[in-house]
Amino acid sequence: MKKMSLTLGTLALLMQGAHAQAPKDESFYKGKTISIIVGFTPGGSYDAYARMLARHMPQYIAGSPTIIVQNMPGGGTLTAVRYLDGNTPKDGTVLAAFTSGLITASIADPETVKYNFSDLGWVGSITRDFSVCYAWHATGITSLADAKARKEYIIGDTARGSSASINSTILSQMLGVKVRTIMGYTGSAESRIAIERGELEGHCGAWVSLPQDWRTNKQIVPFVRFSRVALPDMPASAVFAGDVVTNDDDRKLIDFLLAPSEVGRPFVVSKLVPDERLATLRQAFAKTMDNKDFLSEADRQGLPVSAIAGEEAQKMVADIYQAPPALVQRGRAVLK
Repeated sequence: MKKMSLTLGTLALLMQGAHAQAPKDESFYKGKTISIIVGFTPGGSYDAYARMLARHMPQYIAGSPTIIVQNMPGGGTLTAVRYLDGNTPKDGTVLAAFTSGLITASIADPETVKYNFSDLGWVGSITRDFSVCYAWHATGITSLADAKARKEYIIGDTARGSSASINSTILSQMLGVKVRTIMGYTGSAESRIAIERGELEGHCGAWVSLPQDWRTNKQIVPFVRFSRVALPDMPASAVFAGDVVTNDDDRKLIDFLLAPSEVGRPFVVSKLVPDERLATLRQAFAKTMDNKDFLSEADRQGLPVSAIAGEEAQKMVADIYQAPPALVQRGRAVLK
């Protein structure tokens, strides 16, 4: 898979982060260990991105700390985010990686996701999200029309509020597929096992989380995608959800529900982390995104990189929270 190219605008923002004010205590991280808390089990793309970042980012932090990855599934990755607010250190030694769909859920379904994600310290995002709904080849589903014709389409998910949950809701509430979702899977790896066993018929999740042999050997058929831009190896059967609906109001609603996918795969810290420490992490993240070895490894693993600087991600999230009330109400009705 060809890695996604960074736009000039994104590069400029990344370089702004790289030139952010250096911390006053440059020796703070010497001998320290930084933990990245991933809200999924091992084996998925969130975990792979985090471990790749952990291998390359320490060289850009004064003191060369060790970075480790810890998996903490639960609550559709909300458990990992809330861990930042617990008794964990607020000194820049703990980051979290979570599904950005929780941002939409916190606005559209605030009773379920009681969290304001604009309060977090945004270190940066490795890539926008490229998600699809797909069917296992044995189902005979080859298109959205086939999926709509079935009595039900059985998929699995971690919990309400995840990006996958929002995508499957769009599929059922706006695109007319009769979806039956079985909750409780701890990650995409577990869902894939269930699909191979015949317990599930497909999934709505990240394209990069799919095994390479599934894609190349056509073991699965993606029939809807949730990003305007398709990755190079996505087949034409994966039509964009926003192109399926027939009126402007529905298109605006889909854009609102999918806005966090542009934020993609973020890394965040507690809002109580000192500004100079956040600046250090943003600077190190930005430099890592431009590292040739990092980009080469991402290319080998088939993991697209279209990085977003921490400052830009923070603004994108703030803008999502400024959505018009009428649009929010419609979103709540769909996700209810």
